[in-house]
Amino acid sequence: MTLSMRGALRTFNRGTEDERIALDRIDLDVAERDVVVIIGSNGAGKSTLLNAITGQLALDSGTILIDGEAVERQPEQRRARLIARVAQDPMRGTFPTLTLAENLVLADLRSRPRGLRPALGRARVERFEAVLSRFGLGLEKRLGTRVGTLSGGQRQVLALAMAVLNPPRLLLLDEHTAALDPRTAALVMAATFRAIADGGLTALMVTHNMQQAIDHGNRLLMMDAGRIVLDLDAEQKAAMTVAGLVARFQVADDKLLLQT
Repeated sequence: MTLSMRGALRTFNRGTEDERIALDRIDLDVAERDVVVIIGSNGAGKSTLLNAITGQLALDSGTILIDGEAVERQPEQRRARLIARVAQDPMRGTFPTLTLAENLVLADLRSRPRGLRPALGRARVERFEAVLSRFGLGLEKRLGTRVGTLSGGQRQVLALAMAVLNPPRLLLLDEHTAALDPRTAALVMAATFRAIADGGLTALMVTHNMQQAIDHGNRLLMMDAGRIVLDLDAEQKAAMTVAGLVARFQVADDKLLLQT
């Protein structure tokens, strides 16, 4: 999958004293199988960028192309067939009163034709077990468990499994380990990049964790005031340290430092 954005503009509170440009005519090209990490201070436009790609927010102007097809006018539900997203909050994206299996069925139906057949046959159960077993938490043995009884880390792994069950053209990760303790965050991050590698996925990952930004992905973007102010390729990123990144690009957000 390739992603291109041209002149992507989004303004909040237009025409008021609180007017703010959230995306300032963004131009971006993402190649197939790129894993792009996006950093920046709070309010830099990172999540707004993802929201524009998914269709959750409409652009004021500009274009968004997925594999050369313009999608900026498509509704969010139509783009969901192409794009999967894992959010920061482990409680989002999963349904606590349903079982793991039922949550996975809903994810499966999102991108597959619906038909008059049993929702949870043996073949589907075996497929779900195979997907969950890759994450090493034993969740494949708990398909009948209600999701509300899982820990935050387990729910985030389930959300990730739901996102990649039918490999999307584009995977969006919006600070998806920020709400987790360090040990669980490391586990979820490892599971994430195993899923990306296994599926040959193209991905964008927003993070406030500078070490994650350096350790993962083949490209690093920094946003500020709705603009991309830094774009490092794999070689440049590999040569960077947390201290060097902060010093070179004058990152002012203390949260970036506290979470390294």
